[in-house]
Amino acid sequence: MSVLLRSEVAAEEGTARWEIRGFLRLRAEEGVAYDSEPLLQLCGGTFGIRILPGGDKHGTDANHAEGNVSVRLRCTGPELWAEYTIEAINKQPRSNVICSASMPRLFGGVSERRWGFTNFHPRSALVDPSRGFLIDEILTLEIKVKAWQDMLVTTERPAVLSPSPYGVPSSFSLGVPVGGGMSALSSSQSDSRGCSIPALAADNWEFFQAGEGTDVTVRAGPACVKIEGVSSAASASSPRPRGSVSAVYEESELGVGAGMESGFFRAHRGHLAARSAVLRTMLVGGCMREAGPDGEVFLGEDVEPKVAFWFLRFLYTDEIDENAWADDEALCHLTALAHKYEVKSLLDRCLARVVAQLTEETAAERLMMADHFQISGLRHAVLHFMCSTKTRLATVQGTSGFSRLAEQRPHLALAVLAHMAPPRPKRSAEDTSAEELPDDLESCRIVRLKGMCAVRGLATSGNKNDLIQRLRAAA
Repeated sequence: MSVLLRSEVAAEEGTARWEIRGFLRLRAEEGVAYDSEPLLQLCGGTFGIRILPGGDKHGTDANHAEGNVSVRLRCTGPELWAEYTIEAINKQPRSNVICSASMPRLFGGVSERRWGFTNFHPRSALVDPSRGFLIDEILTLEIKVKAWQDMLVTTERPAVLSPSPYGVPSSFSLGVPVGGGMSALSSSQSDSRGCSIPALAADNWEFFQAGEGTDVTVRAGPACVKIEGVSSAASASSPRPRGSVSAVYEESELGVGAGMESGFFRAHRGHLAARSAVLRTMLVGGCMREAGPDGEVFLGEDVEPKVAFWFLRFLYTDEIDENAWADDEALCHLTALAHKYEVKSLLDRCLARVVAQLTEETAAERLMMADHFQISGLRHAVLHFMCSTKTRLATVQGTSGFSRLAEQRPHLALAVLAHMAPPRPKRSAEDTSAEELPDDLESCRIVRLKGMCAVRGLATSGNKNDLIQRLRAAA
């Protein structure tokens, strides 16, 4: 018998932009750094940008030239390798400034690793409006990253067991590390990061599937669900079966497929409590009814059984079912569960995917979701997406979702306006008494120019041309 086994180094790619408004207001002193919020999540690592408007002579490039802007790519998370480019976007029909890494770099690990370009581009060229990089004081940087972990993931193997419903992995194989890295067990279906499932996760999932020792019911969907002509509500008085992966309140034991239809799952109280602080409060000790011997966790009537199953799968394996990535609406419900039960690792990964899948058609709905659950990071990311260009904002405003947003949550419409055109800060009494700008700023001495900048709350660093540009931009 001949057997074919295929493995590969699973890589993920992503592109993200960081729009920096009011770039001229950033301090241009050497070594002063500004970091973006997380922009990409690839292979378990979180990537962002660090910019030093005044450069960094202590960077990785010892040949730093004075007057150049420095840019770095930041990454936190597990050790991984990445190829990357960083671009300054030109708003005019001209070429972008593109810097690419000459070789793959190692990121992540115990401490944050940063690689980048100390001499990214002369500051004078970036801030000159005639060059096209800085329009309305907005500088846009773009990163393109291809990342992978130092290990092999099995992508194709002989079938050992029949497939489980909803993409549940039913067999596991040994992953082989590249160059002596860590070894781990990988599922026959790798998750969205291309990472393997650890041995502990495989054991956890097998334990859940076996249904042994389950002591709590997790329920989702409407309270009354019919299965083969029998409703769960009608059979609520029947004894709960032991030893089944999922069950309704009836005498017969039901498998995973029936659980998917019914929305009833049997799980392990201790495991759920270990993964979620909210579930720990509900299930362990205290006076809440869920802590009793017949405890039941009700996830909500609007939660589909498949979403509940994905949620439980993550709690047991730290893996997100690949079917969740393909269903935008279900992914939002999974994100809501992660937020409700404070499962941060799941929430971070879901939010990253929600942002990556944003479109003009869905942006308004996602903004309302972020506002409803008070997820500030998602709110900021959606606003940034919607307001990145006037054309995109116009398209978003024409959607039915935006009409609902304006009617149901008018304060979000104001947030969109404020993000697109930030209001000027109110001036203090000292500011209002500031002298008017003279017509011929070039004739003023640097001391006077710095004084006018200080009165207006502007940075006083830089040469004479920098000060003049800053004053005129703020006028």
